[in-house]
Amino acid sequence: MVIADTRSALDLVMTVKYEAGAESIVIDKDVICGDFFILSTGMAGEILQKFMNYHAANSETV
Repeated sequence: MVIADTRSALDLVMTVKYEAGAESIVIDKDVICGDFFILSTGMAGEILQKFMNYHAANSETV
């Protein structure tokens, strides 16, 4: 599991963005914890908001 919580998602995207210099990232759903897909947990919203805040996503890619 690569993305288990909000922190691990942010760590991943920051590593990809700043260490690898990538502009985009594709994440296989199999490496994301199941709670992400249960909208009532709020995890998806928290993660996507952090991606937006850190300019790791834009409205066209989300």
